[in-house]
Amino acid sequence: MTIRSTWVLLEPVNRKEITKIVSANVRRAVDLAGTQAIIASRAGVTKGAISKFCRAEALPTGITANKLSNAVGGKLSPHDFAPHIFNPPH
Repeated sequence: MTIRSTWVLLEPVNRKEITKIVSANVRRAVDLAGTQAIIASRAGVTKGAISKFCRAEALPTGITANKLSNAVGGKLSPHDFAPHIFNPPH
């Protein structure tokens, strides 16, 4: 599955709000997958990265957002994991 992205610059960027949104969506992805280890394995990232996203301590890159979306079968979009990068889905 190929996911095309559109880069967008949000002005002003409120990192705290974005990390809260991303955290909630990564936790939804964990719920869909079953565990942090499963979603990490499916997305090809470390469990530590998933844990940081869940705790709102880090933001995924665009590539990682695509991987997370693929890991949940597209049930969440790359925008859900990286609203600071991707335009909302249409």
